[in-house]
Amino acid sequence: MMQTRRQFIKKTLTIGGAFWASSWLIVKPLWAQTETLWPIGLFAHSKYQAALKGITGGQALIASKDITMTIPRIAENGALIPFTLSSTLEKAERVFVLVKKNPVPLVARFTLSPQVNTQLSARLKMAETSKVVSIVLANGQYYYTDKTVKVTLGGCGG
Repeated sequence: MMQTRRQFIKKTLTIGGAFWASSWLIVKPLWAQTETLWPIGLFAHSKYQAALKGITGGQALIASKDITMTIPRIAENGALIPFTLSSTLEKAERVFVLVKKNPVPLVARFTLSPQVNTQLSARLKMAETSKVVSIVLANGQYYYTDKTVKVTLGGCGG
């Protein structure tokens, strides 16, 4: 039996629509899970206090000498500031790095396995001179340390 062009297009669109609908049924649940995998709300434009409350839920921070953050005191280029962080706190679950005066204060979030040592290294971006705050969630408590980093413009001290 010979098919007309109209019948061919109709069948092609029907089959294509069925494939599209079935793929959407697979993708939609995965898309809904992205908020749990990647917390979009935490990495939003906000003030430091709002970001801090989103992380800790209002729980108080405890200053800790068990967290060591190595970061330059003066950074010539605010776009690439290396930092390392280590902690001797037991059962560390998560590490957050915030920059107080950034438009998006939360610059990094790490989820840790209990089987590994807490030693992290990364680069962050800073808009201006500000405090960098590292928060470690361990044993249900939030511990922190902070350091001030001066961002110069082209190394001129501005």
